[in-house]
Amino acid sequence: MKARELDRRITKVKWDGKKVTIAYMILRAPGDDDDPDTYRLTSGDPPKRAFIEALHALDLDVGIACDIPELYLNNWIASVTPRGVSFSWKDGIMGAVITALKTLADSRAPLVINTPHKPEKPYSAGDSEGERYCLQAGTIEKLQAVIDRALEYLDGDREQLRLFAAQEKAAAGGAPGRGKKKGGAG
Repeated sequence: MKARELDRRITKVKWDGKKVTIAYMILRAPGDDDDPDTYRLTSGDPPKRAFIEALHALDLDVGIACDIPELYLNNWIASVTPRGVSFSWKDGIMGAVITALKTLADSRAPLVINTPHKPEKPYSAGDSEGERYCLQAGTIEKLQAVIDRALEYLDGDREQLRLFAAQEKAAAGGAPGRGKKKGGAG
C-alpha cells in the first residue's frame, strides 16, 4: 500500500524557523478513530517556501479568532507569526488550535498565542447555535493547505539542499590550487 493510500491524519504541524515537527496518526481501519497508530517527525530539513507560507497565511485568522477589532487587524498582522497548528479529529470532523508568536515592544520574548479550539462544523447534528463557534470557510481552506504541505513534507517534498556547494566553490577559485596560474605560459 502506498503512503498516499493510507488514511493519515495530521495532528500537529510546527515550524520554529529551524526544525519542522509533524505529528500524525494512521487509522488501522477506515473510520476507526479509537485505535490509530501515531507517529511524530522532527526534522532539520528545511521545508519548501509553500509550507512556511501556508502557516503564515493564518495570521489574519489568528486575529479574528482572538477578537481583535477590525481597525487594528493590519497592525496585528504585521506583528504576528503563526508557528503551528494542533488538529483534532472526532467522527471525521476536524478541529484546530493555531499557535502564533506576537512581537511585543517592551519585551525580548514574544507573546505566545493559542487560539480557542474550533471545529470545522458542529459535532452534533442540528446544532444551529454551534455553527457560530466553528471555523470560517476561508480558515478551513487555509488549514487544509497546511495539512497538504505537511503531507508533502512527510512524503519527502522539502527544500532542495545544494548538494555540490563545495565543488562549486572550488570551481569558482575558492579552494587552494584551483585558481588561475599567476604569470607564465599556461
